Amino acid sequence: MRDISKSRYLSGTQCPKLLWIGYRKPRLIPPTDPATQAMFDQGHEVGALAQRLFPGGLEVDWNPNPRATVRQTADLLLPFRGFRAYDPAQHGSASLKAVLPAFTSRSYAGMAIADGGMAAGEDARGMFGGADRDLDAVLRHLEEYCAQDAYGMILILDELRRLARGVLL
Repeated sequence: MRDISKSRYLSGTQCPKLLWIGYRKPRLIPPTDPATQAMFDQGHEVGALAQRLFPGGLEVDWNPNPRATVRQTADLLLPFRGFRAYDPAQHGSASLKAVLPAFTSRSYAGMAIADGGMAAGEDARGMFGGADRDLDAVLRHLEEYCAQDAYGMILILDELRRLARGVLL
C-alpha cells in the first residue's frame, strides 16, 4: 500500500476521482501553479511557527488511518458546538473568537488581525505583493494572531479542566 499525504487524503474526500487519477494517471494532473504551491507552503510555515511558539508541544504524527490521527488531538469545538459548555457572552457561537473571551481574559479586540478571513487576506497580500504594505508588520501581526489562536486553545482547555474539577469534586 502506498502512503498518502494529507493533501491527497483531503482532495480524495472532496473528489474521489481526483484521488484515483492522482495514483493511476498522474500525468493527467497539471503541475502545481506558484500560487497553489505558496498555499501548501503556508501550511508548513504554520507548523514550524507552532513548534517555535510551543517548544516541547505534542506533534501529531501522520497516520494513514485518519481516526487514529484524530484520537491524538483534542477537538475543542465539541463541548461548545453541543452547548455542553456555554457562556451567554458567546452569543450562540462556538467560534474560538466567541469562546475565548467568554471563558478567559483574552480576546481578539484591538488586534491588527482579528479573524481568520482577515488573516488569510493579509497572508496573501504579504506573499503575493502589495509593495505598499510593510511586510514586517504583516508578518508580526500574523504571528500575533496565530499565537493568540494557539495559546487561546490552551487557555480554554485549561479552563474546561478547571471547571470539570469543580463539578467532579
